[in-house]
Amino acid sequence: MQQPVMPPSFSLKRHLSSFLLSAALSVAGAGVISSTALAACVSPAGNAGDMLFNDNYKVMQYCNNTNWVAIGVGSESTSTTIGQPTILNAVSGVAAPGNMAKYGNFLYVIDETADTLSIFDISSPANPVLRGSVAVTGATRVAAPNNDFVYVTGDPNDTLYKVNVVDPDSPVIATSQTNATTLDRVTGVDVLGSYAYVTLRTANTGVTAVNVATTPPTVGGTGFSANLDETTAIKISGNYGYVVTYAGAFGIVDLTTPGSPTVTHVLGPDPTYYYGFLSIDVSGQYAYAVSSERDRFGVVYISSPTNSWVVGSLEDTTWFNNSRDVFFVDDYVFTTSYDNDSLAIVDVTDKGDPSIAYTVQSATYLNGAHDVIVNGNYIYVTATLAGSLVVLSTGGGSGGAPDGCTTIGQECSDGTVYAGLSPDGSFPMYTTHCDAGMTWNGASCTGTRSTFAYNNANASGDTVGGASSTTSGSANTASLLITDADSITGGVQPHQAAQYCGNLTSSGRSDWYLPALDELAVLRTNRVAIGGFELNAGAAGAQRRLWSSTENGQFTAWRQNMPDGVTGDPVKDEINTARCVRKVNPASGSCTSPAADQGDIIYNTTHHVMQYCNGTNWVPMGPNGNGGGGCSNPTGAAGDMTYNATHGVMQFCEGDTWISMGPE
Repeated sequence: MQQPVMPPSFSLKRHLSSFLLSAALSVAGAGVISSTALAACVSPAGNAGDMLFNDNYKVMQYCNNTNWVAIGVGSESTSTTIGQPTILNAVSGVAAPGNMAKYGNFLYVIDETADTLSIFDISSPANPVLRGSVAVTGATRVAAPNNDFVYVTGDPNDTLYKVNVVDPDSPVIATSQTNATTLDRVTGVDVLGSYAYVTLRTANTGVTAVNVATTPPTVGGTGFSANLDETTAIKISGNYGYVVTYAGAFGIVDLTTPGSPTVTHVLGPDPTYYYGFLSIDVSGQYAYAVSSERDRFGVVYISSPTNSWVVGSLEDTTWFNNSRDVFFVDDYVFTTSYDNDSLAIVDVTDKGDPSIAYTVQSATYLNGAHDVIVNGNYIYVTATLAGSLVVLSTGGGSGGAPDGCTTIGQECSDGTVYAGLSPDGSFPMYTTHCDAGMTWNGASCTGTRSTFAYNNANASGDTVGGASSTTSGSANTASLLITDADSITGGVQPHQAAQYCGNLTSSGRSDWYLPALDELAVLRTNRVAIGGFELNAGAAGAQRRLWSSTENGQFTAWRQNMPDGVTGDPVKDEINTARCVRKVNPASGSCTSPAADQGDIIYNTTHHVMQYCNGTNWVPMGPNGNGGGGCSNPTGAAGDMTYNATHGVMQFCEGDTWISMGPE
């Protein structure tokens, strides 16, 4: 690869513990992060290397000389720490739910038996509400690029439908195209711009383009390869479509020219190991698929639009038995088993050695598990034979707000306690029933409080932890977790109180932090309603004083006495207790862990990857990296971004390597 060109106005380095670059600008406005002028894009106008956040499609894009290229659309990543999922709810209303798609706060669900498309509102994530349905003859798969129109394939009758879903209570078919030749057994569908790109389960077909801006839709070109026989699914990422076939092949299709797909690469087929591909997901330079007939999970590395190879695989005749769907989130792939009535979560942190991390099996609730979508802290599975849309928790625990608690001190649906509004933006703030170390028995706190130093109980060697905010404990805690508390002792010594909250998993949540001073004041103000605090002024100081995450320089940090509210800034090795909190920004167009607005960009120092907020989740802009001491050719540090003019692609430094954010 030749040396990229570094636009002088566009070198960025962002860390979880530092501020965010706000690029949250719609395509209708002048929302472009500009580079030096290299070439032009239109709608909106932009130069090569410019970046913007497309508010219509909730995706970050860059100009690659000619077109605006979407970044990271193959994934809905969150900062959630995945754990053992728990079934929360099962919603009826669709007789045999199968394939589904999501956009915004809506799930679009196909019932192949009843030939319907149904819309579920997931504004309250744990309690989906069926809004409306429409009859769609032969309904097979659905793609939802926005909340205006969704696109449904009809395999039995060779039809592509354009469905108006502006009114979710009354969806209606706007137009359709039927063609027994060019749309013969149309199955998979995804959308890019004005075109739907569909797969056909017939011999010697690849991907066919359909112009959905016309009425009726107009069939365009077909990307053909003899090895792409009976294509079943397509996933678009950037200007490329990634497809799988029932015979076990993986293909790459260039969609740069609208309406004229071109097959650039085919891997396989390999029916011995991968016969029966039905679904695919793509994130960065990796594709994921499971064969329904061979019960085998595969990871494909996409080195370029003309080359790929399998880097990891895993066979499991139980959890991958007749698998119908895959969905990638962060370092995990969620897969269903139709015959085993189950959901499996595959850890793909090591792409060459995937392993099953968690499983859920239920012949009652997950009978005929079909499709899976993960959104924030919630998993949605269609159970065809059970006739239900099933909601599960991810088991890890950052994400959305709990239900059932609008009064301060009220217990929420997840077992946390509503503590009041935070001081830094009036966001709902939640806490535990008890101080650190104690256990809630349903009526009171039992056990003994845990106590901590602010630092590692070291009397010397104090460091500045980068935690001076009085309003954002999440930012303080993130900084303290990666900062050595003792400059004298070898290695990295923890900040004890912050470490406790940062490592806490409670009530299915893992995004706890040590509150900042002003956030701690909210707890003190609402102490009686919240409960569980030591309010006896005669009790031992370490039992009634709570640490905040706010430091007051190198040697002291702030804490508050709960009985009288007096604050102080003692030395960091003083011993006190702690109460952890979490908060949620309920507004649309925001992310949590860390809190940010849509279009904001960060460098994730844990996974060594650039991420942007798509209004709901943190989306990776490439594969996870391994970090390092800097990139070369050109010189850059972790989190820097550059436009490679030779290959027409945006890149970021993951630590020691420049990583492409799109196709080269």
